[in-house]
Amino acid sequence: RRNSILKGGKKMTRIGTLLRTGRTAKQITQKEMANVCGYKNPQYISNIERGLCSMNIKALKKCLKKLDINTDAAHGALLLDYSDKLRGKGL
Repeated sequence: RRNSILKGGKKMTRIGTLLRTGRTAKQITQKEMANVCGYKNPQYISNIERGLCSMNIKALKKCLKKLDINTDAAHGALLLDYSDKLRGKGL
């Protein structure tokens, strides 16, 4: 069984908000975004945008490219989200 800092605790809200903002600005549906990222179900995109789960790096790169989101902005959002998660775990 793997221990993951993503399980429990604080949500991954910053990266989710960044992706949702980029997607809605380009008027792309969650279904379209799921197809771009290689997911079959648009509910997964909804879960990512709400911070309920994370996305693998390969899919994240595809999303960032499609949405024209600067990787520095994504790095910043991810670092803040993971920092919050670590604090929540007492690390």
